[in-house]
Amino acid sequence: MSRKPDPVPHFSTEAEERTYWEHHDSADHIDWRKAAKVRLPNLKPSSTSISLRLPNSLLEQIKVAAAKRDVPYQSLIKIWPARRSIHPERSDDLVANRRVFAPGRAPIHLQREKHAGRPARILSRTR
Repeated sequence: MSRKPDPVPHFSTEAEERTYWEHHDSADHIDWRKAAKVRLPNLKPSSTSISLRLPNSLLEQIKVAAAKRDVPYQSLIKIWPARRSIHPERSDDLVANRRVFAPGRAPIHLQREKHAGRPARILSRTR
């Protein structure tokens, strides 16, 4: 047979409440068998650590981009996919003005042709 839970006392300060709960059990005041699971979507989301292998040149480009924006590079790596998932209709950083960018390479219209025995020249065509 269960007993009626004690009422939760009124606390005048947060420190007083903290001290009280350090020495008392919440089960004396709440019947946890009647508790329901809830979702709190606006709380700070938990994060999961992943291992991501990137070419050194790409990582250096990300660090340069982060320095230009004055943010840590790990934060920038998190910001880009988050922004893309929120605004999928916007073009991402890999495509600008319909010119294709490849990580670690200049835009196609700025790439230099290399021919054996001839100096490199800038391509004039754009996509």
